[in-house]
Amino acid sequence: MTETPGKSTWTPTKSTVGGDGVLITVSNAPRLANHWWVACHVSSGFTGLQTAAVPDEPTTTPVDRMKDRIADVLDSHRIQDLVATYLDPDPRSPFAGTSFDSLGGNPPNAFTVDDLLAVTMLDVRVRPPAVRALLTTHGDEFGGLLAAIGPDVDMWLADDATLAAAEKLGDRLDELPGIGPAIASKMLARKRPRLVPIADSVVRRALHPPDGGFWITLRGCLESDDLRDRIERLRPPFATGVSLLRLLDAAIWMRGSGAMYAKAARRLVGKP
Repeated sequence: MTETPGKSTWTPTKSTVGGDGVLITVSNAPRLANHWWVACHVSSGFTGLQTAAVPDEPTTTPVDRMKDRIADVLDSHRIQDLVATYLDPDPRSPFAGTSFDSLGGNPPNAFTVDDLLAVTMLDVRVRPPAVRALLTTHGDEFGGLLAAIGPDVDMWLADDATLAAAEKLGDRLDELPGIGPAIASKMLARKRPRLVPIADSVVRRALHPPDGGFWITLRGCLESDDLRDRIERLRPPFATGVSLLRLLDAAIWMRGSGAMYAKAARRLVGKP
């Protein structure tokens, strides 16, 4: 077998005898533009040059990939039951449930003691210097940053300016002692539950967001009416006040968390 053009070695993978001679399929042939160039020499002495158009490889976007990962979560075994277990308002429940959203008061433009208590239900703690900054020494600053973000905006309807304002607040929270990106996202999710998703290790492991592009990518996913409808179908009747983002977070966490109670709940529904 000869090669035109180039000098790489081609590997025959299939040969078919037909009325017009022998068709030899090769692998690792050089590619020019969108064609494979093949020059074949067979024992009969026939030499020919053929080109075959090869369709471009399908490309996917970060939104496509994240939508597929969300769909994987939504297709999980008895995921609706797991979400209902997480959000169960029974006071004996080991999960944060709806209490994260409903606990105490939640004024739109100020961080309060109730907010700090609510985030502890998600297995985090806020250190004393950060507590004092949020409640006293820098309370006005954080109130102003909250005021720049509308309290009733859904992520899929948010414009870039709104997301930028939320990012600015998240960055400022991240600067406080002991407040990393995960805790900052939980504090933002408490204050703007329809706009900001929780972004802890469980969520990032499940969705694999691009660096620096989590919110924009998730916004692109949730612009799909069909995907939002699928998430909405997870809502149990006792969780009418929970945001769609919180439903998705509950599904991701119950499916992928290594926490003892999450694993126990999965075993109860027959999912390892």
